[in-house]
Amino acid sequence: MQLRNENKSILSDMELVLCPATTADQIRLTRNERWRILASRSNFNDGYKNLDLQAIGSVAVKAALQRTKTDATGNYRFQDVPPGSYIIYGQYRSHYAVAYWVLPVKISTLNEDIVLPLNESNTKEAFNRFN
Repeated sequence: MQLRNENKSILSDMELVLCPATTADQIRLTRNERWRILASRSNFNDGYKNLDLQAIGSVAVKAALQRTKTDATGNYRFQDVPPGSYIIYGQYRSHYAVAYWVLPVKISTLNEDIVLPLNESNTKEAFNRFN
């Protein structure tokens, strides 16, 4: 598998995690629970503050089958992934924006090359602090 960041250099050196497909449900449940807790303590309209990427990311890391990082151009590769259904989890955060991806991928054969774009259109959620 190879990820292309579509010439957006901010996605370089980003950690990505390959997990079983069922991890998507665990991420969703954790995200909703953390959102509820944080929203009760702060301004609910500010999604930037109410998105707990640490809690969501820890679910993915605990379920990780493989981990890798994007290179300077945003490309990555997971090695020797057996056939099956998976998700790729990644997150981005800065002082201005936060985002995370939960991309489903189905591998049919060992060493199959699949290219998945990583961009604003396929984030699970993204918040810009100043919008």
